[in-house]
Amino acid sequence: MPKCALPFIAALLGLATCQAEDIPLMRIADIYENTPPHASVIQIRGSVVSGASVRSDRPPRYTVRDDTGGIMLKNFSTTPCEVGDLICATGRVSNLNPGTPWFVTRSLAVIGHEDPTKPIPADPARLARGEYNFLPVTLAGVITEVMSDDVGREYAWFVLDILDTKTPIAVRVTPSELAELETLIDAKVSITGLASPDHNFRRFSRPYVNIRSVDSIRILEPPRTDPFSAEEFRFASTDF
Repeated sequence: MPKCALPFIAALLGLATCQAEDIPLMRIADIYENTPPHASVIQIRGSVVSGASVRSDRPPRYTVRDDTGGIMLKNFSTTPCEVGDLICATGRVSNLNPGTPWFVTRSLAVIGHEDPTKPIPADPARLARGEYNFLPVTLAGVITEVMSDDVGREYAWFVLDILDTKTPIAVRVTPSELAELETLIDAKVSITGLASPDHNFRRFSRPYVNIRSVDSIRILEPPRTDPFSAEEFRFASTDF
C-alpha cells in the first residue's frame, strides 16, 4: 500500500469515529455562514496549519482548516496536536467576536498526519480580501511603524509596506517584542506567518498576518543609519 494513502485511510476511519456519537459534523465554512447556538455541541474535522500559542496561562490555540475554510481552535482537551495533524474535535463555537468564531474543544483525536502546507507568496490585494485566511503566507516589504496592542500589551504590531505596491499590511507578533521591532523600522524584510481574519484592534479592521516571533522576520536590507538620507522620511509613531 502506498505510504501517501495512509493519512487518507486514517482520516476516513477517524471520520467514522467522529460520527459514531450523535453529534453533527460541520464544515468550517458552514460555521461562518450559520453559526450554531452558543451551547450547541458539534464536531469538526481538519488539518492543523499553525502550532500552539506560546502563552502558558491559556489553553493551547491552534488553527485548523478543512477544504472549505479555517477556524481558530482552543484546545481544552488533554490531547496535544502539531502542525500537519489531521484531527477530529468535539466542542462548541464561541462567537464573542462577531464574524470571527472560535472553536472550543471538549475532546480531540488525532486521526492522521500530512505534510504541512508550504507558505504561499501572498498578493496583498487578495490578502486584504481574506482569500488567504488561515493559510501560511510570505510577504516582503518595509517596516514603517511599530506599536503595542491596545489592551494588556500582549502583542506587538508593525506595519509592512509591501514592495512595489506600497500596500500597508498589519503584522502581529506573539509575544510582544516591541523593543526589538523598533530597531527594524525602515528595514526591508521578508516575513512568514499566518494570514488571519479581521481583528478588533482599533487600528486595523481587515485581515492581517500573525507571526510567532521576530525569528519569522528575515532582513533583506537593514535600516539606514541616517533616516534623513532615505528617499522618504517616515516617523516611527503617529503619537505626538
